Amino acid sequence: YTPMYDVKSNDFQEKVFAKEKQKIAKIANIINKREEHPLEKGSFVANIIFTEIGHNIKSPKFPIQDKNFYSDEKCSGCGTCSKICPVNNIKLEKEKPKWQHNCEQCFACFHWCPEKAIQYGSKTAKRGRYHHPEIELKDMLIKN
Repeated sequence: YTPMYDVKSNDFQEKVFAKEKQKIAKIANIINKREEHPLEKGSFVANIIFTEIGHNIKSPKFPIQDKNFYSDEKCSGCGTCSKICPVNNIKLEKEKPKWQHNCEQCFACFHWCPEKAIQYGSKTAKRGRYHHPEIELKDMLIKN
């Protein structure tokens, strides 16, 4: 969650991807063999905090929390933020993004801005942007 933390290093990400590829292979094997397997569950406390309490309290406020987004002086007016937003929440006005208060907090605008000009609050200007190494902007811009 970039407003609170910086993006993890590439080395860290590669280790996570390698671990997850093994996990995916294991799951695929279970599916292919049509085996039954117990559902994986997270920690009870984390589930309560992040799903029950956290989601129920924060999600109704997501749409209006786009008030914390802004574009800084690096914004070139390219419109990537508007094109990548899955809920069409960003409109360009005078070649600058304007959020429409229908945000889902996906942070695609933040992470995919080619100028790193989209900020959220006061601490994100120096933080990294995350792109999965196998995904390119053109993949993200395909809308059904």
